[in-house]
Amino acid sequence: MFAFIAAVYLTVEAEQGNLQEDFRLRALLSGVAVGFLALIVFVLAGTGAPTVRAGISRTPWALALHILTAIFATGAFYTLWTRRYRAARVFAAGQATLILLGWAFAQFPYLVEPDISITSAAAPQITLRLLFGALIAGAVLLFPSYYYLFRIFKTE
Repeated sequence: MFAFIAAVYLTVEAEQGNLQEDFRLRALLSGVAVGFLALIVFVLAGTGAPTVRAGISRTPWALALHILTAIFATGAFYTLWTRRYRAARVFAAGQATLILLGWAFAQFPYLVEPDISITSAAAPQITLRLLFGALIAGAVLLFPSYYYLFRIFKTE
């Protein structure tokens, strides 16, 4: 999946036409590989991870999530094929997000089934509050720095 996303994102970043075409071809090939491997994993999950397979195939939200993922995947392939790379980037990001959401929903409420649930792995409340405060303080410092960095190095 990471090879697919990287190739799709690099089609936008590449300035030379032949390099852009190379990334386009890599994105299309790696996208086909991702689909093929997803099918293999789904079939093998029947014996290797039956509860995860049940989570991604027999739950009320599974069909809607598969349809949305298929729409985004088809959109990514279509926009790559028609060389609309910025739209392909959006579709590829959506596809990856939906795949991760599907995995997370299939595992819910476990992080590692059947031993570690989300609630059993959570830190104490005071630790979570302090961590949240640190994340807010870090974001206040980090996001202006990112903005400055992109303004300097990403001018078009």
